[in-house]
Amino acid sequence: MPSWYLLTGRSHLQMVLFSRNTHHNLGTLLSEKGPLTGDRDVDFGGLSAHCGGMRLLHTSDWHIGKSLHGRSRYDEFQLFLEWLLGTLQEQKIDVLLVAGDLFDTGTPSNRAQRLYYSFLSRVNLTGCSQVVCVGGNHDSPSFLDAPAQILQGANIRVIGGARPEVAQEVLLLKNHAGIPLCVLIATPYIRERDLSPIRPGESMGDRERKHQEQIRQRYAEATEIAQALIARHGGDLPLIATGHLFLEQGMASQSERPLYVGNVGALSPDLFPPAIDYVALGHLHAPQAHSPRIQYSGSPLPLSFGEAKNRNRVLLYDSDTDGVTPLLVPRFKALQRLSFNTPHDLETLVKALDSTTPLFLEVTYTGSAPVDLIPLVETALSAHPLATVLSYINQQRSHHIDRGLHSTDELDLLDTPLKVFDRCLEERSVPPEEHKELRDLFTLLLQRYHEVDWKAW
Repeated sequence: MPSWYLLTGRSHLQMVLFSRNTHHNLGTLLSEKGPLTGDRDVDFGGLSAHCGGMRLLHTSDWHIGKSLHGRSRYDEFQLFLEWLLGTLQEQKIDVLLVAGDLFDTGTPSNRAQRLYYSFLSRVNLTGCSQVVCVGGNHDSPSFLDAPAQILQGANIRVIGGARPEVAQEVLLLKNHAGIPLCVLIATPYIRERDLSPIRPGESMGDRERKHQEQIRQRYAEATEIAQALIARHGGDLPLIATGHLFLEQGMASQSERPLYVGNVGALSPDLFPPAIDYVALGHLHAPQAHSPRIQYSGSPLPLSFGEAKNRNRVLLYDSDTDGVTPLLVPRFKALQRLSFNTPHDLETLVKALDSTTPLFLEVTYTGSAPVDLIPLVETALSAHPLATVLSYINQQRSHHIDRGLHSTDELDLLDTPLKVFDRCLEERSVPPEEHKELRDLFTLLLQRYHEVDWKAW
């Protein structure tokens, strides 16, 4: 039995994707009702979209394929996507919106791609009418956009990179019956190449102000186009916008790649026109709200030990109430940090662990007495077979090693390029007053490297 059917509609080719274990119901649908056309209200096995207000589920920063200290987490990503499918059906979601960083890299593995496409192939069966995915700074625009036309036949819209015309990012989303649900400004991560070029001699401050204004104008233009589209459809549709960016006063996590838009660091939330009812943001992994209408959903999984205490969630926006409800994502595998000063402290911490739950650990020794850390921890955890230590940090050793960069022990603590660069500034006795400008230039170079779309070569 094939895992998909192609159905000819009145004006274009439509594709309905579904999993093998549900082919019987859809086969009955096809035999009884014939081809799907634009003027037919299809039931989809009793899962047709409800009338009235729109229910939108906002999520972001999946980072499918990301490992943790070399440990694969594909099983957790799969469990999250299965949970999300159930949530779409239980909550009667009309629109699923993913605000960037679907993958952890622009060249995702075959297994990461299978998880992504398997999930998309089953969304239609939950009753969800539309899926919209926008690219983030970790995603390859060309990779996400490659199947966009095929996916659109299944009501899955993908905007991998910024479009040449802003109007191409303004979408009218409809339910299965063809009734408009909302207008969406589907803005992906904006790369430096999407903005006007920097002129020679411009200062860093001039460049930042220039790019901030360009981004502001982009959202203003998109909002005007969206309002005109809403007016043509009765004037009573919610206006939603996406963004994959860093807002002022945002709280970053250690697993986030430093994000600049062009040379813009933190952006002001007033760049979003007040006509927008809800702004669904991505990039920051910690869930946070700048206001009731401007929110980061945060990542659904903790992506580093620094995020272990995050209350991971997705956000449900209901246009009837104009309200946002957080839905907590289950913790499929716990992450925990253990920091101890003496072996006795370690024993106490280990006794408090839940021995029935799979657990990833980061263990830090802060004492001054020499210890053989790994055997000490392995012995203490011998009664906890479900606990796996992914990272050992011996601060006693790092305090006594030479300050030079030749030590692999010390380099293990420098876990980001910026930390390594800062140490280089120290080692070379660069005057402190020059650090900021050099760090800004280094960050810009780093961002340009990460923005190369390797899939486009």
